[in-house]
Amino acid sequence: MIIRKAKVEDAKSMVEINVNTWKIAYKGLLPDEILDNRNVTEKRIEHSREFIKTKDKIHFVAEENGEVVGFLTGGDARDETVPVDFEVYALYVSPLMQRKGIGQALLDAFMKEINYAPFYLYALKSNQNARHFYIKNGGMELPEFEKELPEKYNNALESLFMFNL
Repeated sequence: MIIRKAKVEDAKSMVEINVNTWKIAYKGLLPDEILDNRNVTEKRIEHSREFIKTKDKIHFVAEENGEVVGFLTGGDARDETVPVDFEVYALYVSPLMQRKGIGQALLDAFMKEINYAPFYLYALKSNQNARHFYIKNGGMELPEFEKELPEKYNNALESLFMFNL
């Protein structure tokens, strides 16, 4: 497995991983309509290409046998109420490649990139697999930062996980 900086050419694979992971990980946790309408589209791929070009963001992919099997994007913290400078925006590993250390390797690359500074990420509170993974990898769940998603997501809750405190 290789962890490397994402390239524009990785956009389609990243979108495919995101869509496929959502449809499996959030089944029964988010409304079926949301998951059914989450698809790989040219618009979504183009958005991902443009995001990868953003120089002030951090984009890593995990590659296995020449195929992108996971990715992480992050950068400056977007939630002004959280007192740290960095955030992981997305961390997804292809469902068939999970539990092989890929998510950990992506997190490690991100931490090294930000010089092991504190960072946070949000995860769906009802997603027990993600919560377990983040706690196992040093994340501390901070209930005071819990937030409710919009009504279309059935007002699901997101938990904040803080790392490197």
